[in-house]
Amino acid sequence: MSRRKNKQPVNFAPTYADGLAFPAYDLNEYGQKYFYQMTNYALNMFKWNNLPDGIPEKFIERVLCWKGYACFSKAFMDKYSVMECTIASPRDIYLEPTRIHLFAVNGNGAFNKDIDADEGVMIYNNYVRMPTAPMLVDYARRMAEVEGFQRVNLNSCKTPLFIRCTRDQYLSVMNAYEKYEGNVPVVFVDEHVDMLDKFQVVNTSAPYLVDKAQVYKKQIWDEAMLFLGIRNLNSEKRERLITAEADGNIQQIEMSRLVMLNARKEACEQINQKFGLNVSVEFRTLINYGDGIMSDVLDKDILKEVNDDASNYVLTPSGAVPQPRQPGSMANRKGTD
Repeated sequence: MSRRKNKQPVNFAPTYADGLAFPAYDLNEYGQKYFYQMTNYALNMFKWNNLPDGIPEKFIERVLCWKGYACFSKAFMDKYSVMECTIASPRDIYLEPTRIHLFAVNGNGAFNKDIDADEGVMIYNNYVRMPTAPMLVDYARRMAEVEGFQRVNLNSCKTPLFIRCTRDQYLSVMNAYEKYEGNVPVVFVDEHVDMLDKFQVVNTSAPYLVDKAQVYKKQIWDEAMLFLGIRNLNSEKRERLITAEADGNIQQIEMSRLVMLNARKEACEQINQKFGLNVSVEFRTLINYGDGIMSDVLDKDILKEVNDDASNYVLTPSGAVPQPRQPGSMANRKGTD
């Protein structure tokens, strides 16, 4: 007799053609979907300018996302390179490394070298030197749990029945149930069949909660975007947004961007000073997108609309109280564009 196997979590550790292995995070297929999407966002957030030939921008961001730090040096064949590394002890009074161990990430042992810290420049993902990936895994796992619940809940609403019957009645019950599942309005039973008196049906009456779970999942997604510094203004609340709320949202996004951008800028300054280069980094923004602007200009435009509409609210100790709409307000313009 075959032994029933429990479904195991997917081991999220594929290795790609460039040799960079993903961390072995245990995520199911739902979690992998969200993790892939958020990771691609993270890897495309920063634009590096004037990098020496042969150093791919995507590699820098991958190492920072997964490891939290990398090292820029000329230790490999006397050419500029960015490599994965480990920080060796001891450290100086500012907790900066005095020795750095460089190695090739393809794992074939082609390159391993210890260098003094003044021979290279450490590039950190942020000032606490932590990678981005573990946070994205947490968000992906939470959203995966919600999606799993949604699928179970939806299926429970579709077939919320437990049927108790004898082994002899099983085939007849299955045939009747197939007609029930196929939306047949009437199931005809032979008058000599007595199964209606002998089997029991329990209706679980599962409530439909998919929509509420979707709202919660969107809140997790918004939290993840805020963590990455990606503007994701809640469109459901936009018409009720007051200036302070919109401004606070933008400030949080700017701080999230600076958490990672400042560490990269500091590395660029040290690289330029030590090696005489002109490397720089910036947060990647889309300037023209359709009829709007996807950058700080859009943020200012949103604030302008909110300011124009702010006269429709009065701040009280209990919150913002709506006032009668004025002609030309944002809500009155809705649907007229």
